[in-house]
Amino acid sequence: MQAQIQKFVAQRTMMLAAISHDLRTPLTRVRLRGELIDDEIQQAKLFRDVDEMQTMVDGALAFFRGDADEDGDDELRSRGRTADHRQRLRRSGY
Repeated sequence: MQAQIQKFVAQRTMMLAAISHDLRTPLTRVRLRGELIDDEIQQAKLFRDVDEMQTMVDGALAFFRGDADEDGDDELRSRGRTADHRQRLRRSGY
């Protein structure tokens, strides 16, 4: 039984490392490409979006690892609602 638990924990750790890499690599690429944007306003908008996605990835990974704080769920939901609201404002021209 102990060996099975150790195997499960090891597999879980490897899976989380792989997911973390797979999610963070594209965000890093986008950030690096953003450095080539000459328009500072557009660049800042892109970096804000990347930072927001990075925060969501970090929160989700912390949740999956089991080390998220108790308010982590509320924070993720709140960020999701904020992002939805921001998108609606952008579409309406604000």
